[in-house]
Amino acid sequence: IGRMLLKDYLEERMPEYISSLFHDTYPMSTNEFIDRIYRQPYANRFLASLASFAFKYQAEEYVSNVLITSFKSFFSQLDYYFEGHESAPLHLVGGITSSFASQLSKVASEMGQHIDSMISDPMPGLIRFHLS
Repeated sequence: IGRMLLKDYLEERMPEYISSLFHDTYPMSTNEFIDRIYRQPYANRFLASLASFAFKYQAEEYVSNVLITSFKSFFSQLDYYFEGHESAPLHLVGGITSSFASQLSKVASEMGQHIDSMISDPMPGLIRFHLS
């Protein structure tokens, strides 16, 4: 999600209104973004942090389309890497899961996937499991 947002921003493919909001949220130059991605440690964390922008503006058509495209890509990768996964239970964990549960469920359904559970924090379940 963050990579797609940043790519569209840097390539000026975002709608002007969204681009302005993005710039106000992340007032960095192109060179500063490139430095964060290619020269600073934890580029993956930086890109993941951009998902908070998508959460805040998810009602905007452009951002909604980014989310849908990202989730379709995710489910397509499941098809590619995990043959026969359709019959296996799908459990999603993490902040993206809880922040965008409705969009994930919608895309999963459209792509013939069944999500058994979605949780934001796996720790309570892990603690219960290891204490029992």
